[in-house]
Amino acid sequence: MRVDGRLGVDFIMTDASGKETKVSKFLPMYEARMQEELYAGIEAQLVYGKRQTRPGINGYTLKTGSGMREQLKDGWVQYYNGALTINLLRDYLMDIFFSRQNEDDRSVKIMTGTLGAILFHQAIANLANGFLTVDTNYIRKETSYNGTPALGFGAEFTRYYGPQGIIVELYKNPMYDSEMYCKRNHPLYPNMPIDSARMTILNFSGDSTGSNVSMVKEKNSFTRAYVPGMVGPAGPMTGGMTASLNHGYDTAIQTSAGLHITDVSLCGELIYEIG
Repeated sequence: MRVDGRLGVDFIMTDASGKETKVSKFLPMYEARMQEELYAGIEAQLVYGKRQTRPGINGYTLKTGSGMREQLKDGWVQYYNGALTINLLRDYLMDIFFSRQNEDDRSVKIMTGTLGAILFHQAIANLANGFLTVDTNYIRKETSYNGTPALGFGAEFTRYYGPQGIIVELYKNPMYDSEMYCKRNHPLYPNMPIDSARMTILNFSGDSTGSNVSMVKEKNSFTRAYVPGMVGPAGPMTGGMTASLNHGYDTAIQTSAGLHITDVSLCGELIYEIG
């Protein structure tokens, strides 16, 4: 709240609705961390939450809804314990698409972790091995540092075009790499959690049905307040009434959120499992 550390100039901020405004003050670090912790908790609950009701403090009842993992148990889940291959991925998708989805609407997006992205790339690279040495996208000229003509080698596959209209596009979710939420390490890659290889599809119908997953919030569940001391969120108190003589203020924030999957039969997961 003091002058030290301020930029001394206004800067442009874009809010959640896309509106731009000029601001000159920063949110205090610990208040920003409080909000970050709240929304990180919401994100974790939306993925790993389990449906339950349990007693809380002061007589309140705590209710949590099913997260994505629990809801997807009713989707197209396939476990495997061998190498990830394009044939495995193709057969998994064709079992779902055959006689259910038209060939022009079989584009899917896979959400995975770092290991899943590596295994996906390696599976395609193994299949395309005979083409790579003549592909200018894989071998290209580079700037030489010693006069000898230099070449660069390598690329990463992030999309697969399969038969009968199958298109697979890969997206990485950093949460899948978190050892905070997944305590089991992959047996072949012990420095990574086993969830890092998990592959999740949230909509098998491409874009024809719109969004299949949404976050829902209970009405009037968002509350945010503070108890001012000699300092408030706007800065030092220069007059008027205060709740304490502490050189600071207390602040709190809370809300509720849940995950809604419209049609779980449009979702699925490929999960590496030991045994």
